[in-house]
Amino acid sequence: GVLPERCVVFEDTQIGLQAAHAAGMDCILVTPDGLRLEAFNH
Repeated sequence: GVLPERCVVFEDTQIGLQAAHAAGMDCILVTPDGLRLEAFNH
């Protein structure tokens, strides 16, 4: 397994973003317009 703090999740939903953050993972929200970098956990 991989530690959550060493993971990056690419998500296309707000609920997926929240789940990744709750699990302690960095997350990038993918939108129709592209990547939203402010979605990073840190």
